[in-house]
Amino acid sequence: MDRAYSAVERHRLIRRLILTVVLTSPALFLYGNYLFEVLGIALDAFRVGAGILLMLSVISLVQGKDFYEVQSTHDIAVW
Repeated sequence: MDRAYSAVERHRLIRRLILTVVLTSPALFLYGNYLFEVLGIALDAFRVGAGILLMLSVISLVQGKDFYEVQSTHDIAVW
């Protein structure tokens, strides 16, 4: 990502990210098992999928490539 953010933009982005983490973490802690059950996802399958994504990320970093590129000039915050 080549865009440089001003101090105001960085603080706004940090606040949005913190708010997102503060809201989603307790929700997933309380309702994560129920959500997995409703979606039919086994915990072991989730672990395998997360491990594969981590492995692909590490392989691309070892090769000197970016794992992903942001194609948009829009806001990079979660919502």
